[in-house]
Amino acid sequence: MVRVLYLWLGPFLLTWNQKPSHTLSNRPRKAVDGLTVLNAPTTKSADQVVWPYTTGEVIVQNYNAVLTLSHLYDTADALVVMENDTLHKICNQLLAIKNISFEDINRVIAHKLTSVLQPCVSDSAGGGQMCDLGSMLEHLVPHPQHKLLTIKNIPQMSDVAREFSFHQWSGLIKNLRQMLIANAPMEEGINWAIKPSSRTASGHTCFNRSLSSLVVLRGKDANSVDPFYFTDSSIYTPWMPSDMTCCVARQPRLFCEYEKSAALVSNSRASVQPLNRIIDKAWTMFSTRAYVHQYLKHGMTEEDFLDSFVSLEKVVASYDNL
Repeated sequence: MVRVLYLWLGPFLLTWNQKPSHTLSNRPRKAVDGLTVLNAPTTKSADQVVWPYTTGEVIVQNYNAVLTLSHLYDTADALVVMENDTLHKICNQLLAIKNISFEDINRVIAHKLTSVLQPCVSDSAGGGQMCDLGSMLEHLVPHPQHKLLTIKNIPQMSDVAREFSFHQWSGLIKNLRQMLIANAPMEEGINWAIKPSSRTASGHTCFNRSLSSLVVLRGKDANSVDPFYFTDSSIYTPWMPSDMTCCVARQPRLFCEYEKSAALVSNSRASVQPLNRIIDKAWTMFSTRAYVHQYLKHGMTEEDFLDSFVSLEKVVASYDNL
């Protein structure tokens, strides 16, 4: 049973888990440590994490994000990462919402999660097998140091625009693949110049390389679609076996009244840049010990901060090496 867990630390929200419902707050480390007790050893869990706004309302939000995420990384099987800035942009540019509220943002989050979690059938193992949370995580998280997942959806538009839209599967799949390699959060404004062969002046790859992906196709003719764009080995890290990189799931029923829709869950470098930004901002504050006394008086130590920084730096290094 999928339940909702809320942990508010400024605008930093954690949700989507397979554990009894609890609301946690205040001390980040103490709260997250408690998850270890709640989580049965055989239970698969995935927490949904929303990065705070780049210019947030809570001065210590980057501290809270670093402290929470570093310990959550040890307890959850996967973290589904979203960004408040990106969710806000989807509301504004795709859904044409003028006065955006947290309720609007939560609707976008719910749309993304349900596009993956609603019943669908996997192509793997000869097909015919329901794609549940456990099988998803088994495929998407093949290594314990790589747990950051992102979700991309196509199409996503306002009710008015949907009435006049028409999509072909070939176009949806092609656009979704480019959203992956260019790390575009939405269909609008995709950078088509980025290719898997793209390199920087120093010879490094400059596209969003992935470890694994799950493509969920819903709607008319979903069972006949060939998602060959996602079986290309060049978009994945070389050390992953080619037969383990991409999994496809299908459901002929319409999703949110879209005749054809696709969702992509990927374990890729997509989350590294915002994570680095949070770490850098938190470290800048910590180097001057700004607001650290507020945490020390509640039982935390400076070593707790340092341990969290080291833990997340290892995560960043692991993804940089994909």
